[in-house]
Amino acid sequence: MNDGKTYSFFSWAATARQDAQSGSPKPWVPPDFIIKADDDSFVMLAELEAHLRVELHGGPLPRHYNKSPVLIAPPASSNQSTVYHAPNDDPLIYWGYTVKNRFMGGELYALSHSLVDWISKDPGAKEHVTGAEDQVTARWVRWHPRADDVRWVRERCWIYDHPKAGTVYSRGFLFPSEAKRVQTGIISDIQRWYKSYKSYKSPLSPGRSSSDVVPEDFVPVFGPHGETPSSWVLSSVSTFQVRYSPPVPGLSSDHSIEALVEGSDMSRLTKWNATAADEAWQNREGRIRRYEGKRVEAATALLEGEDYTEGELAQGAAEASPHFAELAATWDR
Repeated sequence: MNDGKTYSFFSWAATARQDAQSGSPKPWVPPDFIIKADDDSFVMLAELEAHLRVELHGGPLPRHYNKSPVLIAPPASSNQSTVYHAPNDDPLIYWGYTVKNRFMGGELYALSHSLVDWISKDPGAKEHVTGAEDQVTARWVRWHPRADDVRWVRERCWIYDHPKAGTVYSRGFLFPSEAKRVQTGIISDIQRWYKSYKSYKSPLSPGRSSSDVVPEDFVPVFGPHGETPSSWVLSSVSTFQVRYSPPVPGLSSDHSIEALVEGSDMSRLTKWNATAADEAWQNREGRIRRYEGKRVEAATALLEGEDYTEGELAQGAAEASPHFAELAATWDR
């Protein structure tokens, strides 16, 4: 991929037709997005489609978007286009997991068709195709004549490494029910702090000090010097920079898979309540509750750190990797 394969793929995808070999091809309709994913990525297609559809048709959501970061990058070719009009007024969207606010991680990212169309035609992009492919793609995006109009869309919650991968991006399998619980807790903190802050700013009654109205756990989360409260760094499955290990030894296959789910009772077992594994299994959330009654798949889970041979890939990643088997079992419950 780092020797120009991504550019070749984009060049093909910009004009690819599924019915090109048929005797009566239909009028070509360009895709909304071109998506690049690694071979060892486990993609929940229904959820991916839902997220991208919102970005395409739902209008700008300020909480999602970053302006194109100002970064040090080599200058574009002197042959680079200076005028470009997106076909059919397509939006310019660069979607994925932002790494160091510089580029979208190569495990999975998407570009709106108009961006890929420009990349495939621009002489400057064609001259710079080698290097870490995800960073090269970000470079092309920043060279676009309308780079300031590109929406960099971050999906930091729903794109992650398998909890056993042992990377800084590893976390447990996340479902909407747990995401909702985390969201509710964070909103509750903000509302409580905001109420206390308003009291702090108002004149104090005689005999009261600021320490009486500002909670001990108050954290200034907004503004240029905002902080992330430690209580918001939540995972019942993984610990940052620590290799995964089961919560307790001797779990059965079903129990060990359930222990990989964020927020599950199984993931919270300790040596003090290890005998409660059967109870945790019986009380686990079912499909309807985990998906909050929605039919769309729960999440986009990405696996990294697996090494496959060509033979294994030919057999299918689900057969080659126990990680894929765990994922398939988790989302099929």
